[in-house]
Amino acid sequence: LKEEFQAYSEPEIIEALGYLDVNCLAVRGSDGVYRGRGIYPVASLMNHSCICNTRNIIDGTRLQCYATVKINEGDAITTHYASPLLPINLRREKLMSRWFFECECMRCSSTQDLTSGVKCDNCSNGYLLPEQPLNQESLYRCGCGNECP
Repeated sequence: LKEEFQAYSEPEIIEALGYLDVNCLAVRGSDGVYRGRGIYPVASLMNHSCICNTRNIIDGTRLQCYATVKINEGDAITTHYASPLLPINLRREKLMSRWFFECECMRCSSTQDLTSGVKCDNCSNGYLLPEQPLNQESLYRCGCGNECP
């Protein structure tokens, strides 16, 4: 096996491993426990969206992709690379560190996404939400006027 790799330089091997790494999917058992990663060439062509239109189910070694909403002809078929349950800042950090892009989808750009909200201590039912969700230094403001840096 060593002789086979001598035909490639170390940077070429690292680059190939990088391509494999960013195009693998997490494989979980029916119990939800992480089992490893798998290479699914067709599924790896799907782009990310925090509001995706598919759901991937891995049964054994077989991947099944299901539409979660009606997908019109010409629409992109998307999946989520990071959990949509994560707050915007954590999702975006994970996407940058793992897949090397800044997500600017409709959800990440939304000033109404409650995954980034913090319960307002100034009123009984409001949330402090980022005014500029794509900016890590954004001011958080509640509808009651309360704000927090």
